[in-house]
Amino acid sequence: MARTKGFNKEDVVERAMNLFWKQGYHATSMQDIVTHVGLNRSSLYESFEGKKDLFDQSLDNYCRINREGVKSLLSNEESVKAGIRNLLYSSVACTLEDEERKGCFVVNSTTELVPGDEVLLKALSRNRMLFEKVFQGFLKKGIESGEISPDKDIKTLSGLIYTLFSGLNVIAKLEKSPKKLMAQIDLVLGVLD
Repeated sequence: MARTKGFNKEDVVERAMNLFWKQGYHATSMQDIVTHVGLNRSSLYESFEGKKDLFDQSLDNYCRINREGVKSLLSNEESVKAGIRNLLYSSVACTLEDEERKGCFVVNSTTELVPGDEVLLKALSRNRMLFEKVFQGFLKKGIESGEISPDKDIKTLSGLIYTLFSGLNVIAKLEKSPKKLMAQIDLVLGVLD
């Protein structure tokens, strides 16, 4: 009779994600992972090819959760301009409220591991493209409703929004004044007028 695993793989990925997010890839040892997720090495190696595989799955999980959260937030917004503003404000608030000031796992991983990891680079590029498509679709709704001028280049605007979304997660780790960050967001979002 085959032995069944006594743990949930998704739960392990989630716990590992939080550890990698807090410490980074290089600062996280296999022993850290074993201790944090509560499994022995052999159980981890039965389900994952190693630390890098677990990291890649953790980052993929983070990207998916983050995109779903952004889609959900934007789908509840009637105004496109207010929706983008609220998304960026909430991103800043999340970073400021996090006592560990972890910022964004994607941004942290990019600055730690790229260049040098081509597999990661492809995953991060794909994540950026998927985010920009979400923003393009949302901006298109603004053009259709007349809230945004049809002569706006929504592809370029979606790239700008992604850049701002990512960059704010870095600056919010340093800047303690939400007022200052909100003013910067409002200034940049003037391009939607």
